[in-house]
Amino acid sequence: MTRCSADREKIWVMILAERARQAEKWGGEHDWGSGDCSSSLVNAPVKAAVLAEECGEAAQAMLDRDTGRLTAELTQVAAVAVAWLEELMLAERQDGRVTSGP
Repeated sequence: MTRCSADREKIWVMILAERARQAEKWGGEHDWGSGDCSSSLVNAPVKAAVLAEECGEAAQAMLDRDTGRLTAELTQVAAVAVAWLEELMLAERQDGRVTSGP
């Protein structure tokens, strides 16, 4: 296993752990719907706002040169994006459409 693939495995473990944390935190009803960004009960503008907010926090961490916080924020960005992709792919399957990508 190359260093890159070992790092990639560690990154996916971090992202999946963050996905689980988000699902736990946002699993119920809240002001913006119900569930995390993988839920069809949270509308797309809210998902876009959540993703943008996480990107902003990553940018701030980079500007502050805080690599630990940057790693955490980028992990959150990736987890939100994965959650949204989960919802999009589920909707495609339910509609009988072919899922995008590989």
